[in-house]
Amino acid sequence: DPLPYIPLLNPVDLSALLALAALALWRKLLQEARPPVETAQLVTGRAGLAAMALLAFVLANTIWLRSAHHLLGVDWEADALAGSQIVQSGYSILWTLMAMGLMFLARSRSDRLPWLAGAVLLAIVVAKLAFVDMSQVEGLARIVAFIAVGVLMLLIGYFVPIPPRAEETKEATA
Repeated sequence: DPLPYIPLLNPVDLSALLALAALALWRKLLQEARPPVETAQLVTGRAGLAAMALLAFVLANTIWLRSAHHLLGVDWEADALAGSQIVQSGYSILWTLMAMGLMFLARSRSDRLPWLAGAVLLAIVVAKLAFVDMSQVEGLARIVAFIAVGVLMLLIGYFVPIPPRAEETKEATA
């Protein structure tokens, strides 16, 4: 209050996105620094990239939770959010969309690591569907989640095969 809630265009989401963008810019500047900063290896290496990816994942999930609260009327309490059928179905769809994005990124870069990260996220979604959604989510929310995740996984399987290993690519070009 007094501002209406608009996902991504509210002060909380904008400040979190700005902080994430600032961290990404800082990481890029450290990677391009000449001479290289030896003490920045933790930030510029894979650990820094993994930390940024984890922060982006948490941010996307919190944006979904705030959207479910403001737009769909779910109470802003941990038990209400965790027990909401809409929130649980939304998590399944959101995580599948994130996995799909990672896999498309991997295809465009010919890099296996993002593809494998997306595959792990898909495995988590399938486990969540089997163990959480089958026991807690009922009715239309479960049907929508299963159909949406199934269609997205079908699209992933068709459009985004696993990129070849680096050695296979080198041998094919030779």
